[in-house]
Amino acid sequence: MKLATGNIERLKHHRKIAEIIAACEDADADILVLTEYDDRVDLKSYPYHFI
Repeated sequence: MKLATGNIERLKHHRKIAEIIAACEDADADILVLTEYDDRVDLKSYPYHFI
């Protein structure tokens, strides 16, 4: 099982949304935990989420 965590800082870097999404998808984690989440980060490769 692969776990990944990250803090997206309430999209302080909103110009990098595509890079943030790509990094999350590239992690290919079974469980991904993002703190300071924002709805603009739409991760289609993770079908289950809890906000």
